Amino acid sequence: TSGGMVRWQLSFFSPLAHPSVTFRAAALRAAGSYSLWDPPNVEDYALWLRLAGLSPPSPEAHAKPQPPDHAGYGALCNLGDCLLHLRRHSQSVSACRREQQRAATATAA
Repeated sequence: TSGGMVRWQLSFFSPLAHPSVTFRAAALRAAGSYSLWDPPNVEDYALWLRLAGLSPPSPEAHAKPQPPDHAGYGALCNLGDCLLHLRRHSQSVSACRREQQRAATATAA
């Protein structure tokens, strides 16, 4: 999925499968990494929003201010090939805390 499509999808949900995500350490530091300020249960989603430039860096970030167009710290894309088979089960955080995640997603976005 192209960077533009991922940025659009981030407005509604997290289109990135966390176990398969790789990124540059400098971009992670600039965006503030995982933050104490992130809403609970959606820390990954909040980080993706910051990396995409859709929300400001966390207070812990040691970064230059973002450009006015909020270009982000690089492209967020999904590869066309399936490289991950994600096991879903009833005891996962996503299953057990679905309602909290939905509410927090609205807060993060």
